[in-house]
Amino acid sequence: HSVPQIVAPVKVRSEFDKNVLFRRAFVGACLLYALFAAPVAYLFGEKTQSAANLGWATYHHVHDASDPRDALKTRLIAWLAQFVVLYPAVNVLATYPLNVITFGDALLAAHRRFQANGEVSATPPSRTSVRIARLVAAVPPLIGACIQPDISSVTNVTGCFGLFLCAVVPGVLSLAARRLAPGPTEHASPLNGK
Repeated sequence: HSVPQIVAPVKVRSEFDKNVLFRRAFVGACLLYALFAAPVAYLFGEKTQSAANLGWATYHHVHDASDPRDALKTRLIAWLAQFVVLYPAVNVLATYPLNVITFGDALLAAHRRFQANGEVSATPPSRTSVRIARLVAAVPPLIGACIQPDISSVTNVTGCFGLFLCAVVPGVLSLAARRLAPGPTEHASPLNGK
């Protein structure tokens, strides 16, 4: 994602506050995933499905008639199971608008740069072009979801592509960029050794 673009509308006092905000969000997300993963590994073991949350759809509490809080435990576990089953869908729904905005804006910037023969335009894009670019980013995933409702077949393909995208593409792009523009560039920083 384009973090500067995401953070721009956030009203904070300083850059430090933005760093603290993102750090806490990442730590919170990590803790939530660990909180979900530990019980799945413990309770389901080798029977864990590829989408681990689906194991909770059929999980049933073992009743203990001698426990006066058994009814409460049964309801609590049923609620927790439903939450874990629905969490990925809620997560996708929550991040979908952010992904559409980021991807749509990147598409629009690339299109404008292509039209201007590589030059960056100082004039902001029109509202109509922004809306069209975001629609171009938003509609194909919705059509894909209608055509292929089985998410596991989609994640199998995207998982393989995602590994290629994260492990191979950055190195290839870096090598190609070094051939095209040897030496330091405007993007040089201490993070990339320049």
